[in-house]
Amino acid sequence: MHLHIFCEDFYGKQILPKFLAPFTKKFNSVQAVTYRGVDNLIQDVTDDASFTLKQDSTAYVFILVDVKGFPEGYFPKEIYRTETPNQAKYQWIVQHFYKAVDHALKPRCFVHPTMMELETWILADIQGLAPYLRVKNEKLKRLHAPESDDDPTKTLQTLTRSVNPPKFYTKASSALVFNYINAQNVYDDNCPSFVRLVDDLLKIQGLKPVVAYQPSGNLPPDDDPECKRLREEMEARLEALTDDDGELEALIRLDAEYKARC
Repeated sequence: MHLHIFCEDFYGKQILPKFLAPFTKKFNSVQAVTYRGVDNLIQDVTDDASFTLKQDSTAYVFILVDVKGFPEGYFPKEIYRTETPNQAKYQWIVQHFYKAVDHALKPRCFVHPTMMELETWILADIQGLAPYLRVKNEKLKRLHAPESDDDPTKTLQTLTRSVNPPKFYTKASSALVFNYINAQNVYDDNCPSFVRLVDDLLKIQGLKPVVAYQPSGNLPPDDDPECKRLREEMEARLEALTDDDGELEALIRLDAEYKARC
């Protein structure tokens, strides 16, 4: 069983296999395939994913792309009139790539946009940076909802500059910084898109997803019939999604309902 992660730049190739290693232990191999920028990824990734899946019946493909860096010109104008445009973009990116993959290959192809970019995961475990920045944990205030930050890189740069200017965050330092970030802490924080990514990795390996960031009083998704129904309906709608704006709106509403309950 082999995992292929398709991502958009060199930094992703440096970071992703190692960072996701706690959740990929049963894969025989984990390989990151990168593109020279998001435009090349958009153009080639579904063909490359289909080729990989056809060549190896034990392969699984994960397509990762930043919501923040996705070219605005691809999105329909209606997205910007929704209550949560970033979530609408997330859903649109998923269906854009997923519907281009051959039907027979879809069960082994997963599309996971990052809300908003890889730096979001650093913000989710910001106190893990204390040793890197040479400060006490208390200096780094935990963020309540890192995925709601529209520009995680800028936030991270502002924070690191204010705490320890010589350790100012840049893309070039990202691989080093990620050595201080604990993927389990990101999973346990309020990062729903990361939880979806990890849960899919675990399910492929026959492992039960860990219950993380769940509102008190709710049953785990596997034990709550309503959560199961919502998830199944979302999966069915995603499979049949077209360019109809009403269908996209319905999917976004379902996703919000699922998150609120499950």
